[in-house]
Amino acid sequence: MSARRRVLRPAGGPLPPLGRTVLVLLGLVGLALVGWVLQINRAWPFEGAGYTVQATVADAGGLRESDEAMVTIAGVDSGRVTGIAHRDGRAVLSLRLDHGTAGKLHAGTRATIRPRSQLGDLVVELTPGRRDGRALTDGDRIGVDATAASVPFSRVVSTLDADTRTYLQLLVGQLDQGVGGRRGRPLAAALRQIEPLTRSADAVTAKLARRRLLLERLVGHLDVLFSTVGRRDETLRRTIAAARATLAVGGARSADLRRTVAALPETLAATRDAVGAVERLGGDL
Repeated sequence: MSARRRVLRPAGGPLPPLGRTVLVLLGLVGLALVGWVLQINRAWPFEGAGYTVQATVADAGGLRESDEAMVTIAGVDSGRVTGIAHRDGRAVLSLRLDHGTAGKLHAGTRATIRPRSQLGDLVVELTPGRRDGRALTDGDRIGVDATAASVPFSRVVSTLDADTRTYLQLLVGQLDQGVGGRRGRPLAAALRQIEPLTRSADAVTAKLARRRLLLERLVGHLDVLFSTVGRRDETLRRTIAAARATLAVGGARSADLRRTVAALPETLAATRDAVGAVERLGGDL
C-alpha cells in the first residue's frame, strides 16, 4: 500500500470548506433568480396584493390585453393592464395597480393612453386628482370624460395622400437638418429660457379664468335684478305717475309760492322786532 492513503469522509460528516462555499454560492444565485422573476412578474410575497381600477375610454388606441401594458404614475411603473372589455361601443380597461399606490390616486384621476417609445408600445399614464378628494380603492371607475388616447403618428400619416406624405417626409428631413446636432443646442437653450414666461402665462390665464367666473356671476345677479324689476314695473309706473302729479300741483301753485317767498323778509323783520320787545319786557320784569 502507498504511504499516502486517501482520506474518505464518512457519510453524514461535515462538508469540506470548498463544498460549503459552493452551496452558499448556489443559494445566493437561487435567491437572485427568484428576485429577478418576482421583479418581472411584479409579485412580491411580502407586499399587498394591490387593487384594480377600471377606466373607460372611447378608443383603446391599439392596446391589446395580451401585451399587459404598463400603468405609470408620473412616469413610474405602477401596475399593469390586466383586461380589456368592450361595452356600449367603448373599451373598459382593468388596471391592476401596485399596493404602494394606495392613497396616491384620488377622485378626478385622468387616464391617458400614449406610446412609451417609437416602437409603438403603449402605456396607460395616470394623472392623480386633487389631494383633498376621495382616494381610489378597489373597484372604482374612471369615467370616459376623464380618459384620453393619443393618436399614433402612423395613423395620421395613413390618412394623407401620396403627395402629401412625400412633402411631409421632405419637411421632416429639412427640420432634422435645421435643428439637429449642434444647431439644436441654441434652440433648446431658447426653449428653456421661455419656461419662466410660460409659468407667468399660466398665472395670467388662471387670473383670467377667475375673472371670467366673476363676470358670469355678475351677469347672473343682474339677470335676477332685472327680472325682479320687470315684475315690479306696475308699481314703478304708479310711483312715477304720483311724482308727476305732485310736480304738476307744485307748478300750478308757483305764483302763490313766489308771493310767499317775497313776503318772507317783512315777516322775518316783524319777527325780529317782536323778539326784541319780548326781551326788553323780560328785562323790566
